[in-house]
Amino acid sequence: MARLGAALLGLAIATLVGCGPPSALPLGAACTSDGACATGYCEAIYGGDGSLQRCVEPDADPDGDGLANFAERLAGSNPNNDDTDGDGLLDGAEWGPVTGVPRDRDGDGKPDLLEHDGQDADADCLLDPDDAADDVPAEPTQLAALACTRGVCAGNTADAQCKDGVVRCIAKVGVGHEPDGERSCDGLDNDCDGETDEALDGKAAAACGQLGVCAGAAASRCVAGQWLCNLALLPDWESIEKTCDGKDNDCDGQTDEAPICDDGIACTIDACDATLGCIHTPDNTTCQD
Repeated sequence: MARLGAALLGLAIATLVGCGPPSALPLGAACTSDGACATGYCEAIYGGDGSLQRCVEPDADPDGDGLANFAERLAGSNPNNDDTDGDGLLDGAEWGPVTGVPRDRDGDGKPDLLEHDGQDADADCLLDPDDAADDVPAEPTQLAALACTRGVCAGNTADAQCKDGVVRCIAKVGVGHEPDGERSCDGLDNDCDGETDEALDGKAAAACGQLGVCAGAAASRCVAGQWLCNLALLPDWESIEKTCDGKDNDCDGQTDEAPICDDGIACTIDACDATLGCIHTPDNTTCQD
């Protein structure tokens, strides 16, 4: 007790003569620890390596990325760089919807705002924010389970390959998989990219006619899983052949077929010339004046 009393007396005397503990550092002062600052926050103001630290406000957002200093420290991101991983997305945009918890899509312990959204370190076609093992390429079965989860591939793929930066899902036979792009207008996501019946305009082929002026013409659309053949968009299409032009206008495999040039006169021979048009030659053997 005697020692404790002496210590307290010494502290009181030191305080009276001005030798007490130093005052907390003000905003902007150089610091080495949080406890030294009046704001309770000591942060590196550039470089992210602690080479120059100042007392800052924990709620301030010096880089304008939508995250306060305290949130940047929680995530391990740079409070003075609005895009810590350099992927073109602001740190705040990559934080995610949960307050106080930075998003970590692959569950590898590294928040998305620290993993470049366009980088695939192990070249297995899984971007780093979606790849829990950034430095170990995924096995075919793992790749299928992680990347083949949409459209007809979902639940129907046991194997997959990474080729030229694109996942090739190997789906079961009979599920309507079209790995090289949609071909069928059927209301399904056949190429497993998350879109249904996309980019099919003009690709109806036999469904809208492949003969005559219909061949290769972009006059078809896929609407609600059904082909809509708008042949009226074709400048030379005719529902019934009526123009003598050397073309198969009604897409039936015949060109300028009769009765296209019939003038209704019995004593003429009717013919079609693609250059001259309809020709009506008198035939005196069938007519008498």
